[in-house]
Amino acid sequence: MTTGDEPPTGSRDDSGTTRRLRRLVPAGRRARSVLAVALVLVLVLSGSALWLGSGRSLAGLQSGQGVLSFLPVRLPDGVAFQAGGRRVTETELDQRIEVLGALYGITPPEEDAERDRFRRDTAKSYAVSLILEREADERDIAVSDKQARDTLTSFIEQELGEGQQAYNQFIDTLGQEGATEQAVLDEITRQLELSELFNTITENHRQVGRQQLEEAFQQRRDELGAPQTREIRNIVVDSEAAADDVIAQLESGADFAELARQSSLDGSTREDGGDLGRLSKDQLENEYGQAAFSTEEGEVFGPIHNDYGWNVGRVDNVHPAEEATFDDVAEDLRAQLQNEQTLNAWRDWLAER
Repeated sequence: MTTGDEPPTGSRDDSGTTRRLRRLVPAGRRARSVLAVALVLVLVLSGSALWLGSGRSLAGLQSGQGVLSFLPVRLPDGVAFQAGGRRVTETELDQRIEVLGALYGITPPEEDAERDRFRRDTAKSYAVSLILEREADERDIAVSDKQARDTLTSFIEQELGEGQQAYNQFIDTLGQEGATEQAVLDEITRQLELSELFNTITENHRQVGRQQLEEAFQQRRDELGAPQTREIRNIVVDSEAAADDVIAQLESGADFAELARQSSLDGSTREDGGDLGRLSKDQLENEYGQAAFSTEEGEVFGPIHNDYGWNVGRVDNVHPAEEATFDDVAEDLRAQLQNEQTLNAWRDWLAER
């Protein structure tokens, strides 16, 4: 059974629930989501696209209409692409991928086609960042070595803890990833500069007035409410016959939680009696969600097959949808509108380049 990325409001936020939700996100979707985090500033915000050919005929990025225009040119051996007046070598692109692995946990896929797409996406991120770095330089936006170092220290403390031992562990991890500390500091400097550029461009587009907020609330009222959620338990077994046997035992009065502890293959939920927590339909894999949300409270559903095995679920409790009120959602809605306005301002600015 597969969930989405975030628990609904009011669901448990303990590490066990978070771990279960993360495990049940499809692997391909997880990889795309993580890569999107690394690309968001320079790709999602710009809405840019990059053409990359194969072999030595790669992308020559030239200034032109819009943010960038892309013309296929023949580059020397060992050059991956050209951007912002600079040629980036295959080695530099490889180093970029290693840094992404060290900082963001991003690793290239195993399958050849996916690996090729991953490399192209990384090149897109790198290329657009070079264009924006040049703009930051022209605006005298600079990040000191101390700022970059302090940011790295905070990152290490957040991920590994404080002290020399945590630092040494981080350095060891870099070595395993094939990256260097200086490469990580360079990446941090780049991201801080681009963040400052973004703030500079969008700083006059953050105000949201009361009238605008009220109008947006009326327009988005339905989507701002909390959806129906359900507390669900699940047992995973390795065959349809085993799932049918689980259902038969439950119909004969067996305790679901105890049966999950005895027979479920899902190690992350087994000790909790198969408890998945409180979830909305959108957080569940389509077929599983359809079954779970068409089942009465206290009833069993399944078996449903997916990549993890054969699933038998039970709806423990149903929590009705809640209509949004202005006071409850005003601050979150204000933040959403501010984000929309700043992104629009950013895109408009890029379109003029």
